[in-house]
Amino acid sequence: MLLTIDLGNTKVAIGVYEGDRRVAQWRVTTDLNRTADELGLLLVQLLAHQGLPRERVEGAVVASVVPPALDLWQEALQRYVERPVWVVTPDLDLGLTIKYHRPYELGADRLVSAFAAAERVGVPAIVVDFGTATTFDVVSRQREYLGGAILPGAQIALDALVEETAQLPKVGWSRPQRVIGQSTTEAIQAGIYFGTVGQVKEITRRIRAELGEEARVVATGGLAPLIGPELEEVDLIEPHLLLDGLAAIYRRLKRLGHW
Repeated sequence: MLLTIDLGNTKVAIGVYEGDRRVAQWRVTTDLNRTADELGLLLVQLLAHQGLPRERVEGAVVASVVPPALDLWQEALQRYVERPVWVVTPDLDLGLTIKYHRPYELGADRLVSAFAAAERVGVPAIVVDFGTATTFDVVSRQREYLGGAILPGAQIALDALVEETAQLPKVGWSRPQRVIGQSTTEAIQAGIYFGTVGQVKEITRRIRAELGEEARVVATGGLAPLIGPELEEVDLIEPHLLLDGLAAIYRRLKRLGHW
């Protein structure tokens, strides 16, 4: 049994895999005020709640964009799981040639998602991740990680709009019925939703033009099920792409004899 953990800026996604099958997943808040003991106990409780004994865990693969959180989770895993832990870095043999000018500036989440997309839909591939930031990652036909684009996520844009204005209300996420909102709430929802759709369409178009071919597109992240269906450019919607990618990395490392 394998643990996969994605340490993000606002959320921690945790998955449990039996072979290539995901048998459980959870999302908890990224909280740097928790101790390693608190995180370890939380993990043990989550496993127990699903009837998954920690003794069956053979290891963990972790991707992190929050270094202090990584330190806490590594300590928690060492104390409460006591199994090998792999942390994703650009040095891992993922079968991708990284063309980023400074590979260690590349977020582990972006690298894992690019690898997972190449495994799922083939190459060339584009990953659109609707997370805290909306990110685009590109893998060439030669399995080169070329880079991508980063822009403020839809939720960040929505929060900033409300916080920086005096009279605009805080609104929730839903697909608007029309672009012409007939109330302030409808207008905000239409602007954020269809504005995000437009951004993704244009950036995807430009990426494909630079590649010179029709790369397949995978949408992931928390808002992928809401926004992805609006985009005919998207070939696959997989909210758990990153967790699946971490599990695929484990299987690759094991096959190559690195585990």
